Amino acid sequence: MPMFCPKCKGLLKIPRSGRLDEKYCPSCAAETELSPDETIPEPVTQWPEKGHPTMPFFPFPEVRKGQDKFIRDVAKSIADRKHLMAYAPTGIGKTVAALAPAVEAAMEMGKTVCFLTSKQSQHHIAIETLKQMKVVSGRQIRVVDLISKQAMCPDDISEEFPAAFRMLCYTSVITKSCRYFTNSDDNIVKFIHSNILHVEDLKTLATRRKVCPHRIAMEAAAEADVIVCDYNHIFDPGVRPNTEEAFGRPISDFIIIVDEAHNLPDRIRGYYSMSLTANLVEAAHSEVRDKHLAEILKGLKKDLVKLLESVDDGNESLTDAAHLLEALDKRLGRSLVDRMDLGTLIEQLRDIGVKRMADGKQSAAFEIAEFLDGYRQDLRGLVRIISRKDGMMLNYRLLDPSTVSGPLFASFHSSIVMSGTLHPTAMFADILGIPERSRMLGTYRSPFPEENRPVFVVDDVTTLFGQRNDAMYRTIADRISQACDEIPGNVAVFFQSYGMLKNITQFIRTAKEPISESRESTKAEKRELVTTLAKLKAGKGGMMLAVMGGSMSEGIDYRDNLLDSVIVVGVPFAPPSLEQDQLIRYFETKFGRDYGRDYGYTYPAMNRVLQSIGRCIRSETDRAAVILLDKRFMYPQYRRCFPRDVKLDSADDLTARLRKFYSANEKI
Repeated sequence: MPMFCPKCKGLLKIPRSGRLDEKYCPSCAAETELSPDETIPEPVTQWPEKGHPTMPFFPFPEVRKGQDKFIRDVAKSIADRKHLMAYAPTGIGKTVAALAPAVEAAMEMGKTVCFLTSKQSQHHIAIETLKQMKVVSGRQIRVVDLISKQAMCPDDISEEFPAAFRMLCYTSVITKSCRYFTNSDDNIVKFIHSNILHVEDLKTLATRRKVCPHRIAMEAAAEADVIVCDYNHIFDPGVRPNTEEAFGRPISDFIIIVDEAHNLPDRIRGYYSMSLTANLVEAAHSEVRDKHLAEILKGLKKDLVKLLESVDDGNESLTDAAHLLEALDKRLGRSLVDRMDLGTLIEQLRDIGVKRMADGKQSAAFEIAEFLDGYRQDLRGLVRIISRKDGMMLNYRLLDPSTVSGPLFASFHSSIVMSGTLHPTAMFADILGIPERSRMLGTYRSPFPEENRPVFVVDDVTTLFGQRNDAMYRTIADRISQACDEIPGNVAVFFQSYGMLKNITQFIRTAKEPISESRESTKAEKRELVTTLAKLKAGKGGMMLAVMGGSMSEGIDYRDNLLDSVIVVGVPFAPPSLEQDQLIRYFETKFGRDYGRDYGYTYPAMNRVLQSIGRCIRSETDRAAVILLDKRFMYPQYRRCFPRDVKLDSADDLTARLRKFYSANEKI
């Protein structure tokens, strides 16, 4: 059956060396002077025949219910140079609702849209949406899909651990030994600008032409209208300076769209968090050949152990950077011949790491250099903790992401910060450092019928610490077993921890086949869980056991009503720790006593619950029951944390309620 190019409507052909599904358009390929065998075809998709009558880049003739207000707010935030914090539940169509007005405004003003996401699956959705926008508008949209340099590298070094890859890549570029980086090809940049490519296709094309995929993508990004990239390209201090330089424009020219933005605060904190152990210093000592440097590391270990032993086993304590750094500074200055400062020490340790990793070896010296460089920083909200709870280690942790994100948001032209669980929006604006005068808050109701997703709370069970015992675990397991007997298809059971999962599932009795996520599950194994669920759907269904906050509760899209029910077990509060206590106190000081516990403890837990219950309804025709197994969900201080479109219903007789819901489902 003939297929036609979505761009020029010409007949697609098969490359001489290609497969049947590798079709290309000779006319479009000729525009960029690439030979047909080297082009990457755009997937042939059933595009809408026409777009919206008044919005040139909106690729559908009609706007969904609730989507219209979101689109207007996006356009207004860009026009007013503000930051829209958007709670946009599944079904709004937030990707296209954000991109269509943003691209239109950016082209009018000469700005660039940066679409940031934490997952590669979201890259795919954004790129497909932009392809539709290009076809329907008839306008040329220069788009670059960009992921990490390591993920785009076609060479063997891409298999190394990240720090080793960075150094090996740097060395191969400096020495001009990389067989890809030294080559250049302007035609590929032109081709990328003329054809919207998924990053996998861009990588394949560049590799065939023997050029570095990441370098070519960055060159194309310098003149792109839209850049689809990861959080770290903008918010990671180790990546951002290179990004700004490569993009060749000031950050004030960016209209930023942050997708799945509930992840952003923790991602920023993670960029400024690291640990140091005595074993790591010992390993670095074995890498050093210089006697003076070896003596310094030997002394560093002694000072570190002394600091760690100042805290009793099983406890944690705050410390000040000066306690370690002043002792280290004295050791650095003792030699009259080889005297050095902390900056020089860090540089020398990094150099040792570079040489080792260039030989394919790991380097503790490099890790210590990274730790010391971060540990010495004078950042607001950075705490240093001595911990003897799980071993002996010295940590530094960033409590306040606004230290990093606040100045950045102030520099952007505007932004759309959106998620299906960005609730409450004001809290996220506060935590990210976006002041009231610069923000817009938007809450958008789901277009899906509320009756398709009842939320039942079982109030005779709890995972409250003081009530955890085998009797309670058996009761919770009984409620799960009873629910599984009434639910016709697949059930996902999300626990607050792996320990809770293990303690409770031993008592569950169900005809459904159990499949389980574990701490050690690889990405491939997690994908296999979804494949298994699809197979089990045709029979009595499966029972997937996973944890809230994990990949199965946030990173997976269960399409086509793959889940017939979601069961949430317990309230996933962060476990007690000194860092958690400091976070609450920090927010109390910054935002007021009433907000500290909410911002640092309660809302983050409820956000994980919202992520979990959002897995089951992905379209307007999906139907699934949500079951919350913990009486605390009905307590006022927790019930108020749910958005208005999540209505909690106390289930006195869970079996009867489920039977009624699923029997009605059969009639439909």
